[in-house]
Amino acid sequence: MLCVVFFAPVWGIFQWFLVWDDLGKPVLEAVYISLLTGALFGLVMATFYYIRRKQLNLTDWGSLGE
Repeated sequence: MLCVVFFAPVWGIFQWFLVWDDLGKPVLEAVYISLLTGALFGLVMATFYYIRRKQLNLTDWGSLGE
């Protein structure tokens, strides 16, 4: 969820000024694509860190305080 909140606006603004404005892309479509990209980026990163945690045999966050 944090990727949608933080990554999507930054990526969307860069895309808007570098690519989409010249192409004449509607603003709502640009917002939709940015949100979708942020969600996909978050899913990929969560999967990456889940797999990496298993590879390194790291403990769960919840069990660190015990």
